[in-house]
Amino acid sequence: MIDGNTFIDCTTGPVVGFSNASGSNATQWVKHKNVSIANNTIIDNTPQSGQPLFLLTWIDKLTVSGNKHIGTRARAIEQRYCSNVNITGNEFASYVQDGMTINEGGTAAELPWAGTGVSTNIKVQGNTIQSANIAGIRLANGLKRVAVTGNVIEKVGVGGVAYPGIYMLSGPAGATIEGNLLDGTTGNMLFGVDVRSGCTGIIIGDNQVTGGAPYSHAGTGRLAAGGSGTPLSVIVAPVGSTWGRTDGGAATSFYVKETGAGAATGWVAK
Repeated sequence: MIDGNTFIDCTTGPVVGFSNASGSNATQWVKHKNVSIANNTIIDNTPQSGQPLFLLTWIDKLTVSGNKHIGTRARAIEQRYCSNVNITGNEFASYVQDGMTINEGGTAAELPWAGTGVSTNIKVQGNTIQSANIAGIRLANGLKRVAVTGNVIEKVGVGGVAYPGIYMLSGPAGATIEGNLLDGTTGNMLFGVDVRSGCTGIIIGDNQVTGGAPYSHAGTGRLAAGGSGTPLSVIVAPVGSTWGRTDGGAATSFYVKETGAGAATGWVAK
């Protein structure tokens, strides 16, 4: 347990780092168990733009909660090959890459594990990310059973290139994304939530999105959300998705996606 500490200007690497627990190659690796990183304050008076705040790999039963970061880092969290994860109630500041990156990949020795179900049962809930040059939260590769709910993400794409608030790509399976506040009124937000093709079983519910296009869902699963305006030619979503139009009228207040998976076509007003 790493709890209740204050870290100031840690300049040589991540403030907290866990790597593979044993062995020189992937066939020998086992996971760390029961890791808690909670209620710490991290202050970077000098920007540490080359290092993440927390580098977390090969952990089962991981909790990251109630931490506060003041300053600039590469990322708040870089997490790979972890299971039974709760990332909750943290206040994260300013990042020159993504606010959080949760994925599989890494070293050549780790890659044989990608897509094998090592990274599963991951909850990201109630966190605040104030600024990121790229995406607020990036979820990539073979993640399974992920929930991203109730987070506040502000000012993404501040490096000049437009990026999503929540970005999912390269094969996550079985995820729910809902109840997040995604504020793109400053910065350069491409979409509130962007799910790329190859992601499967992804459910996007209602999120509060300002300052950017709300959704693009080119994977499989369903979008069940709403907002102002017609989704036709605007919202990419899987067949079977629904859209409640808040400024609609008779026969234009509810839309069902009937055709055109992976495109913004096929929305029919009911």
